[in-house]
Amino acid sequence: MISDPRFLAKGILADLFKADGTMKTMRKDGIVKHGDLVHIWAKFRKSPSEFESLAHTFMTLLQKMGVCFVVSEDDKKPFMVQRSIIPALLPDEPLSQRNDTGSVLCECWPRDPPFNRPVQIERIVKFSVVPGELVSRLLVQLHTYIQKSLVGKYEVVIVMEGSDENTQGWIRVEPERNRFVVMVRGSEVRYCIRLQEWILNQVKEVCSTHYLSVLETKEEWIRSPHFSGSEIALTEVMSEVARGENERVLMCPETRLPIRAEKLLMRAGMTIPTPTSTTISNTKVLSLGRTLDHLFLLEVEVEVE
Repeated sequence: MISDPRFLAKGILADLFKADGTMKTMRKDGIVKHGDLVHIWAKFRKSPSEFESLAHTFMTLLQKMGVCFVVSEDDKKPFMVQRSIIPALLPDEPLSQRNDTGSVLCECWPRDPPFNRPVQIERIVKFSVVPGELVSRLLVQLHTYIQKSLVGKYEVVIVMEGSDENTQGWIRVEPERNRFVVMVRGSEVRYCIRLQEWILNQVKEVCSTHYLSVLETKEEWIRSPHFSGSEIALTEVMSEVARGENERVLMCPETRLPIRAEKLLMRAGMTIPTPTSTTISNTKVLSLGRTLDHLFLLEVEVEVE
């Protein structure tokens, strides 16, 4: 048991994040080899067996604190030959621009949804501020689901395999805009919604445990279909759905083109509220995604009489 919290700050974390050149080399690109811990925590070094036991305890504790996690392919290896990822020290560049992940990202998340995951939904969550520690804790919490090491300082691609759902998520954090962008792909809308809600709950759990004030300022938004840089507040979309057909005013903030609120809700993976004073007379299927033996509804526009 560690009774003095200062031991963590000064004795473990300070050495791990030390700014001198030698230590930076040992943490290159946010990855630390456990074999180098003997140099990073040299002051705790006694016999090799005693140090390995102590270092294992330290790294386990740091993972529980949301500081790091073991590289998935090293999980079954002996502790001293394992590597751990420290999300806070990962490169700032997006996964798409990094030499080691750019081609892998294109393979795992192609520009257009693939045949086995033709449905895509998206949600944007904004906060008053997004602390870097929050992002690191979230990445550590999701690390067992990371797909092909696609993790960056502010983004991660996860996949839920081994079930009929076969869903995939891409979470991007844009700290300069204080927002999370959550995109999900899957074979069916219901599976996508399930994963999306699970991801949002993971964010909520991290916030409620460590950053309650951040959670209290959370707002949800949906990206405009006419301009990817514009978002519309979910509350505004819901108000639009409640309006009569002749009272609709929703439009893209950037292009000023009109937008069907129902289409935005579908893009966000949300159920379209049934109008109370009108009846739905017709449903148009705007686009279909084809797999080997299924047709999946991707987008629906509801016309109201």
